[in-house]
Amino acid sequence: NSEYLLAEVQIMGCTKEKDASHDSIELMPLNYPVKPANKVLYPDIDVLNKLLSGKKEEDKPIEIGHLINREKVKINLKGEALCSRHLAVLAQTGGGKTVACRTILAGLAKYGHPLMIFDTHGDYLGLYKYIDNLKEITGNKDLTVKLLTPKLLASPEKVGDAISEIVRKLGLGMTESQVGVFENFVKDKDIFHAEETDLLKHLERLRDFINKNREKLDPTSKKSVNPILRKIDIIIKKLRGMEQTNARLRGMFQKKGLQFEDMSNSELEPHKFVTQNQITVLYLGGYERVVSSTMVSIILEDLFEDRSSMRKGRIQAFTAVVEEAHNFVPSKSEEKNESPSLLTIRRLLTEGRKFGTGVVLISQRPGRLDETTLAQCNSFLVLKLVNPRDQNWVRNVMEQMSEQDAKWLKAFGKGQGFTSGYAVKFPLQIQIDFDKELVWDEIGK
Repeated sequence: NSEYLLAEVQIMGCTKEKDASHDSIELMPLNYPVKPANKVLYPDIDVLNKLLSGKKEEDKPIEIGHLINREKVKINLKGEALCSRHLAVLAQTGGGKTVACRTILAGLAKYGHPLMIFDTHGDYLGLYKYIDNLKEITGNKDLTVKLLTPKLLASPEKVGDAISEIVRKLGLGMTESQVGVFENFVKDKDIFHAEETDLLKHLERLRDFINKNREKLDPTSKKSVNPILRKIDIIIKKLRGMEQTNARLRGMFQKKGLQFEDMSNSELEPHKFVTQNQITVLYLGGYERVVSSTMVSIILEDLFEDRSSMRKGRIQAFTAVVEEAHNFVPSKSEEKNESPSLLTIRRLLTEGRKFGTGVVLISQRPGRLDETTLAQCNSFLVLKLVNPRDQNWVRNVMEQMSEQDAKWLKAFGKGQGFTSGYAVKFPLQIQIDFDKELVWDEIGK
């Protein structure tokens, strides 16, 4: 037969034969060329598992799946690395991002690591529904899942800045004269109740105060009052509409057995968000991108300030999970002024390692993510991507991805992907495990 199979291989290193009997095998660089025409053999399963699995207990291993073409070779991510070195999970819709992330989060929950999830579509609400299954899978009987109702909150000292920022972020620009009058009103601390933290109620109180005191203004300032009131009314209407949409969606989930709690002030009560053995899910369904981004920014800023304060009683190290990350850390082509969470998340990525705080960014549009932010992620899990622009963009960010690896991205099936970085020993093609016990398929019904 004149036909033969030609394979292209990458030499990763060599090991001593006696090392095969050890629990862990380490590769050394190969400092001599491989002899031409030598046989190529599949390594023994036990040897491969020792070499690739990454199952050292001190690394807090998380079994995520197996080698893509060898089912018995189990692959583990280093939970310790994920908790402080950050992870990006990228794939097109239907590629298996949510399945992969549930597996990773269940692995972190096994060790009781606190998780703060920002969920835009309700993909993680099923963790509450199937908490008993989650306890069984993780072996952590103390595990709890808390679902939170989103709210824009601000203490009286910060309410003026918060209102000014939300006006600007929603694109409701003011003239210089209007800004001057507006700033004078929001700086009047007597307007706002000390015990009130709901920004929407602060806005309503501000509107009523301006209406009541408009006649006391000088003629020039009076001209600015009506445009200011219109802008405040627009904001109140928008926020009220988003709040009602979220309430309606939550009502549908509550009929299916889910219970939501009112969100606490993250500045005053950070422990309500971050606690050992607790998964906290903030459901952002119904909220526009700008408002969602503002809430994520406020919460993460408050939590990180508490964590990095080094004071006694500070919150534990935690991991923030950001779904639809392209809406919270947009690329240069997007309007950054509309995403206050961009600088906050970037700060967590650059400074979080010192305080054991990690970030997991999840997106189906990597080309729309901020490249500087994504480059701070030390581990990657990339599943199926068909869009050539997304493929090229991912390859530019990931140093360990070859041109051949990038070509595989469009050929992957559901749950198949490429992983590299601090969380694994070597760049690998893997098949993600699928936990049917955690799947909640009623979300669209």
